[in-house]
Amino acid sequence: MAGVRNVSNFSAKLSRFNKRIMNGYKETGQKINRELENGIYQIRDRAQMFVPVDDGDMTEAIQVHIERAPFKRNVYSVFVDETHIALKQDSMVGEYLVWLHENRDYELGPKSKEKQERLGVNVGPKFMDRAYRGQREEIVSRVRSILKGAF
Repeated sequence: MAGVRNVSNFSAKLSRFNKRIMNGYKETGQKINRELENGIYQIRDRAQMFVPVDDGDMTEAIQVHIERAPFKRNVYSVFVDETHIALKQDSMVGEYLVWLHENRDYELGPKSKEKQERLGVNVGPKFMDRAYRGQREEIVSRVRSILKGAF
């Protein structure tokens, strides 16, 4: 009977160990998701700093979408809402924002130049790409730290 008791004891220890691993996995996943969510908002904020400005409508068109999917990967997106309505023009700014992002052949207006001077950043083309590149390594580094702490 001693052998049965040892197997039963081992089984109980394995069950507790498995539960601790699963709880750790869940906590680590939650920490990573929080970090990715914080990161996506940081990317949006940087893109809003880099976008040329006129009446502020273009800044508001840069938005975040988070799709939470239980038992699957969450999807984090920063995007230009092409249907965002410019209040003063009563028209959509999306197409114009895409043009501002992709085109390098324009001169910044006075408000954009003032924003650039005030914030000490480069306002203008590729504002979304530059925001992503500027935050990517920091986000990856923070996620790596979470993973290292978990294992």
